[in-house]
Amino acid sequence: MNPNATVSQRKSPAGHAAPAKAEKKTRLYTIAVSALLLLAVGLVFGQVRHFDFAVIDDGEYVTDNPQIKSGLSWATVKWSFTHTVAANWHPLAMMSHALDCTLFGQNAGAHHLGNVAFHAANTVLLFWLLLSLLRDNERFRADPTGRVWLCAVVAALFSLHPLRAESVGWVSERKDVLSAFFFLLTLMAYVRYARLRQNKSRAIGVYVVALVLFALGLLAKPMLVTLPFVLLLLDYWPLRRVSKITSLSALLVEKIPFFVLCGAVSAVTFISQKRSGSVVALQNFPVSDRLANVVVSYARYLSKTFIPVNLCAYYPYESWQPWQIAGSVLLVGALTALALWFVRKRPYIFVGWFWFVGMLVPVIGLAQVGAQSMADRYAYLPHIGLFIALVYGLCEFAFEPALIVMTVAAVVAAVLTAQQLSYWRDSEALFARTLALTKDNVSGEYFMALALESKNKKVESIPHFLEAIRGNPDNIKAITHLGRIYAEMGKFDEAKAQFEAALRVDADLPLTHMNLADVLMRQNKRDEAVEHFIAAMQLNPDMPEAHYELSNLLAAKHDYDGALSHLKTAIQLRPDWPIALNSLAWMLATQPNANFRDGREAVRLAEQAVALTKNRDAGFLDTLAAAYAEAGRFPDAVRTAESALQIASSSGQTNLATDIKAHLQLYQTGSAYRE
Repeated sequence: MNPNATVSQRKSPAGHAAPAKAEKKTRLYTIAVSALLLLAVGLVFGQVRHFDFAVIDDGEYVTDNPQIKSGLSWATVKWSFTHTVAANWHPLAMMSHALDCTLFGQNAGAHHLGNVAFHAANTVLLFWLLLSLLRDNERFRADPTGRVWLCAVVAALFSLHPLRAESVGWVSERKDVLSAFFFLLTLMAYVRYARLRQNKSRAIGVYVVALVLFALGLLAKPMLVTLPFVLLLLDYWPLRRVSKITSLSALLVEKIPFFVLCGAVSAVTFISQKRSGSVVALQNFPVSDRLANVVVSYARYLSKTFIPVNLCAYYPYESWQPWQIAGSVLLVGALTALALWFVRKRPYIFVGWFWFVGMLVPVIGLAQVGAQSMADRYAYLPHIGLFIALVYGLCEFAFEPALIVMTVAAVVAAVLTAQQLSYWRDSEALFARTLALTKDNVSGEYFMALALESKNKKVESIPHFLEAIRGNPDNIKAITHLGRIYAEMGKFDEAKAQFEAALRVDADLPLTHMNLADVLMRQNKRDEAVEHFIAAMQLNPDMPEAHYELSNLLAAKHDYDGALSHLKTAIQLRPDWPIALNSLAWMLATQPNANFRDGREAVRLAEQAVALTKNRDAGFLDTLAAAYAEAGRFPDAVRTAESALQIASSSGQTNLATDIKAHLQLYQTGSAYRE
């Protein structure tokens, strides 16, 4: 199989029969290779069906997001376009998660397999795209099957590389594989458009399709803003549409609609991230440090491409030594100079290198978002350019040996990927690995603490929360989690200290005020608790829990007017909350002051609470019996109290059973219960 052989050397006596036969053979190979690529992706990534959701972001995207958990609907579509998640705006990705919830509920394995499906599709789309791009390449006119093998190797290296583990194994990175899906479809449509220029009516239609696909990709992940530059690179090679300076100008004008979309999405993304506080200010991370991290990160991506070891979920910032910065500058500078040197003789090096460099620009750290220095997932699409330059270049010098070596490399990569992917099976394993490979990883400590807490290993999580807070004293989330753990352990002084520390960082946190008020109540500091419940309601008037807890405090102080008012507000905000319904029904049925009693309303509320708990709660049935008695329905009160007594006795609720028995005796004599 020699792609450099001349056409005359490869032509058979049958004349034109040879090209036709070769084309048929190419189609068969294409189908077979596509199937093999799908099989390889399935074998390597299929293990994710046993994986759980991750503690990092998966809650915001799926498991703790009530709108997404409710499934795909018009309300969800509207919500996706009008809300940000984890400081980002990617409505199409959110709708994709909502669809998964509609189809699979909270089955984590099914959500993971959705990522695998998109990654498998991307692998085949990349293979077909490369076949299309190299269709007219002179190297493969004599033997079109050579084109199939080269494109197959590029697609295999891309899809099976260990840096893919994060994008595929993390449910929240649906945006990565989904945006890549539309990215590749956009490129395929653009290639079709470029080859239809002589048929203007058809070309315009295909151009519009490409533009729509690009818009969908941007709605999945804004990182695609570099796509117009990739189109210009493809115009140069292999499409060879750049021949004169005037034609380059025309190509730029042709991309204006793409650039307009990029500008709009970039503005929305920056505003969203700025408002969320995710954009790191220059005073906190100076330009000199950013530039150092940029050049070192490029070198690290290259290193992890060829030596994909020590990969982890979170890479913290490091203080780079001068020799590391200088070495990275030399490496990146030399490769850039090489690409420019070969811009005419070997344009695939130029295109592949600048595809890689350019597509990383939005996430390389010039405009720093978040605290990570780099991320495996960021290499998903940039890697394609690197593999094009690498594989095409090696095959130019020794076609068959290069293909064999690259195929072996793909197999080795698949084995390493399967191992790296296994760390994503659960969050504890993932961040144990991360902390083992990094140092001073404050965010890693926090995520490890969350992972342990999610497994109810709360005592084990405390040292990691403390370490996270030590590294970042303003980490309100870590402080609050630690406070809740202390409260659950009965360490109220420690819990109080944590919640107060959180409020010193930000006093406008309604939930933290609620948590502190709850601790103060347990310490019998009711007046202080009232202050924090009121503060919580002032910050968020639509918080039913604050109204409910405040009503209990006011009732304990015999302020029944205030207690009733807040209970009614809590129920207005949350109409199907059994405990609030029960409390209000009890007050309306049992208050000594007749001005506060309302038997009919008490019955309505109590029946609703009992229905919501399916007649299984003895306390709620006791309230319903009291409401019936207040309404004068003593036979119903007796019957209901007897049911409540039976449930309380059988479930070992001795004190409650004693109270219900006393209430029952009143109802049997035709008397209502009064507190």
